[in-house]
Amino acid sequence: MRISMRIVAVLVLVLGICLFLGKASSVRGAPTQVLVAIGNRDGGDYLWAVDVNGTIYRSFHGGFDPFLVVGQLPTTAPPVSICVLTFDVFIALSNGDVYDVGASQGPVTPVLIGNVFGGGPTSLSPTTWGNLKSRFAH
Repeated sequence: MRISMRIVAVLVLVLGICLFLGKASSVRGAPTQVLVAIGNRDGGDYLWAVDVNGTIYRSFHGGFDPFLVVGQLPTTAPPVSICVLTFDVFIALSNGDVYDVGASQGPVTPVLIGNVFGGGPTSLSPTTWGNLKSRFAH
């Protein structure tokens, strides 16, 4: 009986170590910042970028080093693209919302300018025949 208790104790210890190491490696291995888009205007010295969490970055020296955090998008949906014009930077989210973040050198404040799919946020509820008929009844 004494040998089987030692084996059980060793197996529990090994299992605990494996769980600890597995959890530590999975946390370390998960990326926290995933780049979604990067862009600059024609002839511009600044690069703009946005990650999957909506954090907005800007390179102040025309290169890739350093990128500094200059703003944060609302977390209504993940960003999907960035468009950099001469005096404006637009970032589109997966739900169709488009934000203008300006093009200032300092911190930026995203301003919702509209939705690609029609003004407001995209509805997640399915359309029924009754809803469709009532919308076009007048």
